Amino acid sequence: MLKKPSLLKTSLLNSLSPDNPRNRLYDEAIKASQKGEFDNLNKRLRFYFLTQLVTKAVEEAPHLDLVECGCWHGHSSVIISSIMRKARCTGKLVIFDSFEGLSAFTESDLSEFKATKEQRDKAQRYFISNIDHVKSVLAPFGTAELHKGWIPEVFANQARRELSFVSIDVDMYEPTRAAIEFLYPQLRTGGIMYLDDYGYLDFPGAKKAIDEFLEKNKPRFFLENPVGSAFLIK
Repeated sequence: MLKKPSLLKTSLLNSLSPDNPRNRLYDEAIKASQKGEFDNLNKRLRFYFLTQLVTKAVEEAPHLDLVECGCWHGHSSVIISSIMRKARCTGKLVIFDSFEGLSAFTESDLSEFKATKEQRDKAQRYFISNIDHVKSVLAPFGTAELHKGWIPEVFANQARRELSFVSIDVDMYEPTRAAIEFLYPQLRTGGIMYLDDYGYLDFPGAKKAIDEFLEKNKPRFFLENPVGSAFLIK
């Protein structure tokens, strides 16, 4: 008699199966944007949540714009753009990124995992990317609008929009706080905000910024998942 696999193992096999459309989209997007590099199980599971949240947002409001703060090489941007195209979304994907790595560490960002200046400098450099590469990857979709600059300065002169979905993936306290404060009021009622860095101990500033915001603002729903991210519904 075959031994029945554990519930955890069964669940992982289902979500990571090559036949799972969400997993196929993940693979297609990482090949297009990063040649398959920078892949790991934790990222794959976080993006499994991201894919479902974007799908829900564009199904409910296909005419509205989406915003992404922090795109790195464009992996998540391709996933979002692919879902938008499938849903015939007429909105734009508006992307904000420094393309120069992480913002400066503040006291709120310090952790034992980034205890030395050398470790912090390495982390900042690791997230440097190229805007022209991301533009070329997203060009076939024709819906992306890229803005290069540091948050919050890059928000200057940006018109207010009504948004269906926002992704915030900027790791650090100051830009996370500024992005939430600027973009949450623009989310439609029922809109979704995805918070990629909420559960990361090596970037505690992101969680601190989010928790401080939630102390003063009460979304309809907030959920932290066990693989490092969280989301809210306004």
